[in-house]
Amino acid sequence: MPSDYLNDNIWLPITIGVVGLCIVIFIVIIVIIVCRYRYGNRRLYIPIQGEMGVFQAMELQRQTQKDTFKESVLFNCRFYLRSSLRYSMVDGLSDIGSRLERNWFTVKQDKPPLAELLMLTVTPQHLKCAVNLPTDKKTLNQLFFSLQHPFVHPIIELDYIVDKSLVVAIAPFSTRGSMKDFIYRVRPLTMWSSKYTGRGIPLPSKQVALFGRQVLEAAVFLHDKGLSPLGHIQSGNVMMHSATVCRLAGYENALLGYKPRMYSTIKSLLKEDKSAIDVLMFGHLIFEMSVGQECSLAVPEPHDLSMIRHSAIVEVLTRIFTATEDEGRYITLHEVLEMPFFQQQTPRELTTWTMPQIPVSADVKVMLQNTKTNGSRASGIDSRRSRRSRKSVVSSEPKEKYPVSAIVSTSVTAQPTARTLPTSVSSIAKPAPPTVQPPKPSTPPTVKKEATPKSRGALLSDIRTGAKLKKTVTNDRSAPKFS
Repeated sequence: MPSDYLNDNIWLPITIGVVGLCIVIFIVIIVIIVCRYRYGNRRLYIPIQGEMGVFQAMELQRQTQKDTFKESVLFNCRFYLRSSLRYSMVDGLSDIGSRLERNWFTVKQDKPPLAELLMLTVTPQHLKCAVNLPTDKKTLNQLFFSLQHPFVHPIIELDYIVDKSLVVAIAPFSTRGSMKDFIYRVRPLTMWSSKYTGRGIPLPSKQVALFGRQVLEAAVFLHDKGLSPLGHIQSGNVMMHSATVCRLAGYENALLGYKPRMYSTIKSLLKEDKSAIDVLMFGHLIFEMSVGQECSLAVPEPHDLSMIRHSAIVEVLTRIFTATEDEGRYITLHEVLEMPFFQQQTPRELTTWTMPQIPVSADVKVMLQNTKTNGSRASGIDSRRSRRSRKSVVSSEPKEKYPVSAIVSTSVTAQPTARTLPTSVSSIAKPAPPTVQPPKPSTPPTVKKEATPKSRGALLSDIRTGAKLKKTVTNDRSAPKFS
């Protein structure tokens, strides 16, 4: 019977199968939609400000400010290049240096046309800039033109954007990068935050002596030209001109008021001798070339020096970081240059180079002298502030003019001294003229001498014993008048 029924109603199982299949397809579609909605929103989800942690919010704000600043600097750089009519932009670079507020660009010179690339940097003006950039810009370029040395990285031009307070520096572009790039074997145009994460490769002793001699020759030359101290002798400011020649750069940072990146590390050694910053920075440079990494301490410890294979380098570093016991001073760069380790080979460039006879103008000499004065003032600004604060505490009483002080002194003391009153006004002890009379004490002496609190009645009686008010006659004119 059931089979006969199914044969007679064949449409029933077909309908049930179609409906079941539709239900299964519908369930699968719903599952796919729900999963896609969940995971899609999870990938695109951006937490709102209230759901962020403190560190994430600060990092997001810092990155936003940095991007905004970069966009404004890029706009100002393009405007500057268009207005200069001498250079044109090639490309904008990432943060290839440690100074986060500095921006790097590659440009080329159009007038006269040059094939080589140039490096253009844009940096905000420092608050402690030792020179007056709007007026000393021409003098600075004269100084940089006179610094022609085979181991000094030249500065082609330094300019200043007045309305934006931006310093523009143009120098040759080093395709080999810096000494730090050479030690760590990284690409020069990689971001600074990711270039030096590992340990570099120590240089051979001969290369340390050769490159160290070249940096010393450049630093001594700059000192003789009046740029002392430099303060920025570090591996990131030593540019690799070729496989055997390096050039010292970054010497303009001292004039512009920027502090070196390692200043916080070695500033404890500069209390007695602030001019020793160059020789100490050079010692850290030798250590980094010999070990392959920076020294995190102001003075390398014995276990740090044990990583250096050559005893001659250890002897040089020991001599550099050892101060005299009597005065606490360190050796100079001239004395380091005379060490046998750096005199064992003379660079070929020094034998063929003759110093150009470029006269130094009086403006340059005055600017360098003012720079040293301003630098010493900037270095001692904290001590001066403390001295001013101490003086303000000592002399906290305001100075008054003579007539007021004379009146007050006559009202307080009966006989003024010669220190408080001049001799020409000795008649101040006499009765004063009617126009200027010393004020009488308004508070009764009984109230001042009272030590214990009084009752309400006693206080009221004391008030009544004081000065009485005069009676006044009121002229009432509010009443109407009749004629």
